[in-house]
Amino acid sequence: MKERLNTILKNIPELTRYLIAAVTIFIISLLFPNHQQFNYSFDVGQQWKARDLYAPFDFAVLKQQKEINEQLDSLKETLVPCYEKREQIPAEQIKILTDRFNEKLETVSKDNLYQDVTTNAQEYLNTCKAILTETYDIGIIETYVDFGAKTLTGEILVSEGNKMVRHSFDEFKLLKAAEVNFTNKLMRSGLKDADFFLSILQKKPDLIIPNIIFNDTLTNKFHESTLQNFTRGRGMIKEGERIISRREVINERSYQKLLSLQDAYDKKQLEDTGIIWIRGGYFILCSVVILLFIFFLKHHASGIHNSYKQLMFMVMWILVFAYLVYWIEVTDLVSLYVVPFCIVPIVIKNFYDDIIALFTHICVVLVVSLLSSLGFEFLFTQILVGVVVIIANVKTRYWSKFFFSIIHIFLTYLVLFLGLSMIHQGTWNIDNPETIGWLFGNVFLTLLSYPLVPLLERLFGFTSDITLDELSNLDQPLLKELSMKTPGTLQHSLQVGHLSEAAATEIGANALLVKVAALYHDIGKVNNPHFFIENQQRQGNPHDKLSPEESAKMIIGHITEGIKKAKKGGLPKVVIDFIATHHGTTRVEYFYRKAQEENPDEIIDESKFRYPGPSPTSKEQVIMMLADSIEAASKSIQTPTEERLDDLVEKIVAGKIASQQLIHANITFEELDKVKKVFKRVLKSINHARIAYPDN
Repeated sequence: MKERLNTILKNIPELTRYLIAAVTIFIISLLFPNHQQFNYSFDVGQQWKARDLYAPFDFAVLKQQKEINEQLDSLKETLVPCYEKREQIPAEQIKILTDRFNEKLETVSKDNLYQDVTTNAQEYLNTCKAILTETYDIGIIETYVDFGAKTLTGEILVSEGNKMVRHSFDEFKLLKAAEVNFTNKLMRSGLKDADFFLSILQKKPDLIIPNIIFNDTLTNKFHESTLQNFTRGRGMIKEGERIISRREVINERSYQKLLSLQDAYDKKQLEDTGIIWIRGGYFILCSVVILLFIFFLKHHASGIHNSYKQLMFMVMWILVFAYLVYWIEVTDLVSLYVVPFCIVPIVIKNFYDDIIALFTHICVVLVVSLLSSLGFEFLFTQILVGVVVIIANVKTRYWSKFFFSIIHIFLTYLVLFLGLSMIHQGTWNIDNPETIGWLFGNVFLTLLSYPLVPLLERLFGFTSDITLDELSNLDQPLLKELSMKTPGTLQHSLQVGHLSEAAATEIGANALLVKVAALYHDIGKVNNPHFFIENQQRQGNPHDKLSPEESAKMIIGHITEGIKKAKKGGLPKVVIDFIATHHGTTRVEYFYRKAQEENPDEIIDESKFRYPGPSPTSKEQVIMMLADSIEAASKSIQTPTEERLDDLVEKIVAGKIASQQLIHANITFEELDKVKKVFKRVLKSINHARIAYPDN
């Protein structure tokens, strides 16, 4: 039971990594569509390369979009505005008329004016009411409506109770016409003092107002209903009917059938069991891609796989671009071609090697292709452009080179787009020229990778070429201190950097990293500079006053002191690792042998003379360890001939191998041979002999 528990606890870190993969798959699976997809690429003039295609269900053949647009435009021109007949308005206005009549009648009675109106008041009021009622029976239409004024047919719909009645616009009176008509009828009514009503008509608010009012809500509902009932199809394809045969050239008719089937797939509602199968299929495909990605990292980039932070960094790209593509597909505001997928390999290439950058880019594109509606063309284009990014060695270290690399990416997009257009069109004419604008936006957004590199560097603890380039500046505080207190060590570090950079370039390692690490690898010597021979002048050797054990402790101490100073100075971990590994677990041989000579009868404690390590694990760390030892040893050769320098390089490399300093490093013997040749060549150039100058 105890052993089983220990096994489970031991496997928890590995299980956690796969839990990260499972959570990623689950989050992405929420984005997958619930309908079947028509996963074929087709266009007019192309040959149908798939098997014979039969209708899987009944569906309508759509009209061509141009025809649909023309018919919709024609239909919109015939649509009429909707009005509402306000039944309560006549009664309300008659009440206003009665109140104003009685109010004015009371005034004129006191002043003995309009005697006929006073005598026959009811007759006057009833006559005016009748004329007003007759005017409203005809209908007074609202005129300040743009839609009504622009109606070509002159027809309108009027809501009368619960029904819509079609009328001619001319059946009703405009407000001005209604006022004139009302006044004329009143004057011809036979009333002796008809002008009595003129002041009543002129009083505000108006006595005559429209009772046929434009209703925006009814109009919109009617128009929506009419447009929805518009038939976009022409004929039906029955289930099992053949749509197109293998190798048949797609013409306008078959193209419209294929387009209609694609539309039917998108709109087809499935049963719950169908949705489960579809989501299951997407889940399987997504799982295969992400699990393969995790396995790749485990076997080819174990450092990433073993670090939760770095693993989350890699998985982050898949999640971010999956949700970005999903948002674009749902909103349809922009084209998918505007998405800057090249950011992925560009940014990752700044922190890792080409293979990791390319594999991550391919995984991102494969996952988002499950969410994309663009099919093969999208997949082909994005993967190929990612390959170009890797081949072109696009890095953000130098802005000018980075900018020109972005131009190369844009040209690659254009060439691929032209090739795909030639396949579709059968000519060199560009298909969908607006896509070029989206591609330009894509490349413009790719420029974001430049500020993203330092941002992600801070968030995830990486070290980019931009940071390394800054650290190589001799004005950095640690290097200034090194130059002031230990000038000999600085010269040694510069020579080690020169050797290391040349060797790293030869085998394709990170030359900038090893060059910068060489500058800082001996910063621990600034605390006790005179205990190191390159800084000793005429003041004597302080080791003469120490025992071999004390001298070894002082020499070994520059490793631990260097690590402390590096951490305090804010150096990145990747550089600090070089400080710890540049002597590996070797012995301080000079003082170890001196201790043996002084104590021939005693067993010397070797651990007191051995560096703490660890031994190097990367190619860059191996190169610097060798360069450090070779450069220091070359200074002890009195007459550095070509043969002596070659023997020195061979002897030191063989010694490191024999002492098992390279057993954990990922460097091959072939690469070691190349490194040795570079060291020999550079040492010869550094130590070449000059002709003797005359004394005078």
